[in-house]
Amino acid sequence: MRLVIETKRYGISLKKALGFTARCIQWEYLIKRMIPAVFGVFVGILLGNTVGGSICGLILKSLGADGFQFVVCRRQVLLIAIILVAAAANAIWLGIGEVKKIKAYECCMRKE
Repeated sequence: MRLVIETKRYGISLKKALGFTARCIQWEYLIKRMIPAVFGVFVGILLGNTVGGSICGLILKSLGADGFQFVVCRRQVLLIAIILVAAAANAIWLGIGEVKKIKAYECCMRKE
């Protein structure tokens, strides 16, 4: 996230010069980055519980196992999903903390 903020430094500075607050810009980046993170967590859980069981069954069947089936505790899956989303949000929020250090006048300075 720090690299993204650094590459968008000019645009962030311009937004600050136009009157956007650092908090508003941070929320914009948080939302933009959380959508793929949440989508990835839930698609990963869905595919792991459906396709993952079939793939593991095929691999174990080739090794001589007779039967294989995932036993899924839905509470644990939900808890892990919440923890993963919270960890992603925390990592993103820590990364976008650099927005506060960007000054509004930086967009007016000459680029070299």
